[in-house]
This record gives sequence, structure tokens and C-alpha cells, in this order.
Amino acid sequence: MADKKITQLNGLTAAEANDAFAIVDLTGVDETKKITLANLMGSPGPIGGNTPSSGTFTALELSAGPQVDEISTNTDLGNNDDVLPTQNAVKTYVDNQISNVRSTIVNPIHISSDSTAVVGDVMLVDTTNGDVSIELIETPKGRISVIKISPDANQVIVTPRIGNVNGQAQDIIDVQWGSYTYLTDTNNFYIV
Repeated sequence: MADKKITQLNGLTAAEANDAFAIVDLTGVDETKKITLANLMGSPGPIGGNTPSSGTFTALELSAGPQVDEISTNTDLGNNDDVLPTQNAVKTYVDNQISNVRSTIVNPIHISSDSTAVVGDVMLVDTTNGDVSIELIETPKGRISVIKISPDANQVIVTPRIGNVNGQAQDIIDVQWGSYTYLTDTNNFYIV
């Protein structure tokens, strides 16, 4: 019998729990056979350099390129061609890299009322209408700068969301052009 296209086949059986895929017309007649995990493990010949007799593969080798022998949850990713990272490991790595880049970005913000500040913010504070409170939000590896730009006697009151600032519950800036840069280790803030 001549070879047939998949759309010309009769009597294909439904896949079962351990079916991998179907092979048709191996004997030249309309016959459907399937490869299951059980007969794949007992088949002769190596897969990825390993003979699949035990049902346990230690590596997967593609037709070209490196042999993959590990799936890793390491969020540093490393520099290894035979390890595949999980989706969560890649996401964590990318998020950390974005956080590191963000710490070098400067984001000037003019404010005249209570506000919060995150890594990269440079708060240009106008206290003409009264005291202004700024809450520092902890983010690793970054700096926040606060500058009082108005000449009045009102204060900029800087308070961390967690921990303290150089051992104090808050920091006060009360002169025009007075400024501080705050660095956090995610536990406390420090003036640098």
C-alpha cells in the first residue's frame, strides 16, 4: 500500500496517558502503532548519549549544540550551556537587573505636599505652604535624594517606612538648599 498523509488515515486510536506519538504505515498497510513511555524505555539505542533502559534520563542531547543535563532554579543564572533555568529563575534574575539599573537613574520630582520616595527619586521640596513629610520606601541597592528648595522656615521631615535614618526615627531639613542622600540596606537608611 502506498504511503498516506495523516489526513488520509483511518482508525487512529485516541492517545492514552503514557502515549508519546503515533507512527503509521510501518508495515505498508493501514496500521497505526504508537510509541509509549514503556516501549520507548525498552527501545534499543541511546538518547542524548544514554541508553534509555531504566526510564531515567540524565541528559538530553539535541542534534546540534550543547547537552542539557540540569534544570536549575538558581536566580544568578550563571554561565553554563548545559543548564536550563526555570521561568521563575529567569524572572527573578531580570527583576534584579532592572532594580540595579533603576538605582542609577535619577528621577527629579517637584513636590509641595506630603509624599513618598523610592530609589532614584530626587525630591525637590517646596515648603512655602508648610512642613512637608517624605516617607522613604526601602528598595535594595539604591539612593534617594531630598533637597529643600524654598527659603522659608518650614521643614522637610524625612521618615523611613522601615528602620531608621542614621539611628534616628526621622531626619529634618530646615534650610534652603539643605539636602541629603539616603541609602538603604532594606533594614535602615543611611545618609551618604
